[in-house]
Amino acid sequence: MRWKRTIQLLDVHAEGEIGRVAIGGVPKIPGDTVAAQLAWLNSDPKGHELRRFLCLEPRGAPIGSVNLLLPAKHPDADAAFVILQPDQAHASSGSNSICATTALLEAGIVEMKEPETVVTLETAAGLVRAVATCRDGRCEKVKLTMVPSFVHQLDVTISTPQWGDVTLDLSYGGIFYALVDVDQIGLKIEKGNAAELVKAGMILKDLVNRQVEVVHPEIPEISGVA
Repeated sequence: MRWKRTIQLLDVHAEGEIGRVAIGGVPKIPGDTVAAQLAWLNSDPKGHELRRFLCLEPRGAPIGSVNLLLPAKHPDADAAFVILQPDQAHASSGSNSICATTALLEAGIVEMKEPETVVTLETAAGLVRAVATCRDGRCEKVKLTMVPSFVHQLDVTISTPQWGDVTLDLSYGGIFYALVDVDQIGLKIEKGNAAELVKAGMILKDLVNRQVEVVHPEIPEISGVA
């Protein structure tokens, strides 16, 4: 068999949250900043092709992420990365920061120092400081200082064909979230409603992004409810 494309991936997880890390074979991602690279991945057909190649079956799955390691741009950063998921590329994630830190140290890309190693990650959302506890060449746990979180907008009302007017809050923690009281959509947060909650969440996400302009005040490349 003649291989046309080879990308090296490390299987990594954070307490079961899958965050595979691409450490080799990743094509050059255009952009002078990580935010610009994120925007390219979410807008260019080649970016969509790469994301689908890594995140969808048979190589990926809906429940996992793939982290693209990129050269750092910021002088204080050890490495940069962007998170790929089946829907789009994302700016920041706690579990994926843990996975990226683990891969960087255990693969020897960043020198591991015991008992602790400090790794600075550059994301589209800003710098993430990771303090890794290390022993016998393994990364045992990671403590993170993430980018600032904030409330973007309170008491936003959207129109829905299913539930009428729905009021929600918009918050930011590396990506934008819409927070909805489920009483408004006639559901309760319990195991038996898992499928219906996911379905309702996807509908609400789509409606919010159609009706409300959600843009980071300092990083315009980060926009929309994820």
